[in-house]
Parts: sequence; C-alpha cells; structure tokens
Amino acid sequence: MPGGRLNQPESPEEALIREISEELPGARNIEIQNLLLAKRGFHREDQKDMVILYFRINATIDKVQLSSEHTDFIWVDREKLAELQQEPAEDFFDSMLDALDLALG
Repeated sequence: MPGGRLNQPESPEEALIREISEELPGARNIEIQNLLLAKRGFHREDQKDMVILYFRINATIDKVQLSSEHTDFIWVDREKLAELQQEPAEDFFDSMLDALDLALG
C-alpha cells in the first residue's frame, strides 16, 4: 500500500495524491473517495507518535511502474495480505486490514 508523510503545508489529500504518484508513477485519474479509518500509533523506527489515515481511492493503472523506493510488487487477496505482516509495520498492520475490510464492504 502506498504511504508516506505530510510535507507542510500539504493537506492529507494532497499528500495522498503525491505519495501515490511517487510510488506508482503510472497511476492516473486518481480520485479520493473517502476516509475509511484513522488510527493513532507509534512508529518504533522513528520513535514518533503517528496518525495513520486510510483512504479509499479510485485510480487507473495500466501498467505498474515501480518508483526508486521499491524493487518489486505483487497483487494479493486479503488472506495473503494477512500473511505478509512484517516489522516495523506490525503496529499498523491490523488497522490496515480493518481499512481494507471497510473498503471491500
């Protein structure tokens, strides 16, 4: 899932579109549908409190083009996603699955 941080004075929505564009350079027609979930957590690597916002979006991706931040990608269903939990994201992983469940209805 694309993600990142706000650059002041960005709004969360502006940051979301910027992060998607940076991490998925081929994405176009990016439309933010709604905020699904907001969760507070602690990022152990940075030793900072964070607020994570999960949005539902629509976008067109004809061909996945990876940014320099990534080396690979996979498409997975919800069950496989639950198996991919890794450090240091584990604190946020359950809320990511909750947001996915909300998005899928």
